[in-house]
Amino acid sequence: MVPTRQSSALLLLLAAPVFSAQTGELKTIEEQIRIASALVEAADYDRAESLLETVIAALDRRTDPAAKRMAAGAWNDLGTAFLEGAKVLEAERAFRNSIRLWEAAGDNKHSGLAAPLENLGKAMQLRHRFSDAERYYRRGLRILEQAHGRQSPRLVGLVNALGSLRLEQNRFAEAQQFLLRGLALVDRAPLAMRLPQANLQYNLALLFRRQKRYGEAQQHLRAALAIWRRQFGPAHPTHAQGMAFLALLHADRGDFESAQPMLEDAIAIVQEKLGPAHPVVWDMLQAYSLALQAGDRKREAKAYRKRAESIADAAGTWSPRRHSVDVSEFSPGNDADARRSRRQK
Repeated sequence: MVPTRQSSALLLLLAAPVFSAQTGELKTIEEQIRIASALVEAADYDRAESLLETVIAALDRRTDPAAKRMAAGAWNDLGTAFLEGAKVLEAERAFRNSIRLWEAAGDNKHSGLAAPLENLGKAMQLRHRFSDAERYYRRGLRILEQAHGRQSPRLVGLVNALGSLRLEQNRFAEAQQFLLRGLALVDRAPLAMRLPQANLQYNLALLFRRQKRYGEAQQHLRAALAIWRRQFGPAHPTHAQGMAFLALLHADRGDFESAQPMLEDAIAIVQEKLGPAHPVVWDMLQAYSLALQAGDRKREAKAYRKRAESIADAAGTWSPRRHSVDVSEFSPGNDADARRSRRQK
């Protein structure tokens, strides 16, 4: 039997050299960071966090420049695990630590600094601190443009982030410009850049849904889903959240018979992988409730709304969160603002 992505990460962990806090050999630490990245990809965020915290503790005892740069990267990876696990405030602190280490080393223009800047921008965007988010995105983009040129595929992540920001600000024309620029950059990239391409396609789907261009939205979403399915498999939360969005596109066209089983399958996967009361499940249920309401299916809408409320009650007060796919855009209009107001700022 072919092992799942999560069990493959476990095999890597078992096969890795035992971590030694006394020696703190960089080669061993690099291996631990590689394993942590595999755990994040497998949505095993708690174990990734624990492993990265151990790595950072060992690196903190070293003073050589190579160790400090590695620590900066480890802090960024830890922030990514926090962000994917819906711990936005913890993620923000981790990204700031990464930036601080890069700056302390005098590497203000090093291309490695762009990653924590981009990720810190995402955390700010989730908290609706849009001006801060743009400032971090722009700074990271300037660093990469100076290091690699304006046509480098390395710019894709930050260009996509700016497009996502403009989309959330309802500045659709600017959003489309950024996202199409990102796709043009991806065309020059190797196959390793296919994940950024999926994110761009997903954001274009969000844009076209907001403009009620449902056919174009579905076309871009299916392109993103194909990439995620090849990269992660159909039972990964990222792919499941994309399928939930596809269910909404079916609902937008009145095809609730196709939408409902698709949505329920996606919810089951996310609950299994991320927990029954994860905020993304609330988003899925609430967004589908709104789609049912718009389709004049009020009784069904009420049932989904009650399910969403039961999850909110079980979870208590939520912090601002981050998912692999930003499903806060699922709901039409400004309902994202209403949802965020229920969570701790």
